[in-house]
Amino acid sequence: MVFDRSSVYVGSMNFDQRSIRFNTEVGLIVQSPELAEQTARRFEAMTQPQSSYSVALQQADPRHLPRLTWSTVEAGRAVSYSVEPARSAWPRFKVRLLSLLPLDREL
Repeated sequence: MVFDRSSVYVGSMNFDQRSIRFNTEVGLIVQSPELAEQTARRFEAMTQPQSSYSVALQQADPRHLPRLTWSTVEAGRAVSYSVEPARSAWPRFKVRLLSLLPLDREL
């Protein structure tokens, strides 16, 4: 996280109940305008449409459940995917299998 382009917070905060309850995370604040500027520029570059995905919930047919779509820009053209891009079938299968576990309390 960058503060006023003069300081940078480097650390972690996992959004799970254990981390929230026990605060086992670590952080460091570095006061460096140069590092803050570099960090902000890098974040801006990484979040441009050609370097990231915009995820949206699409309701194509009211008789079916809404689905996620991933949108990006490739070779100057807007592109949308109906399955998670940059993932093969095996990682998608593992995520789907894990989604069956009763972990809602941990989120």
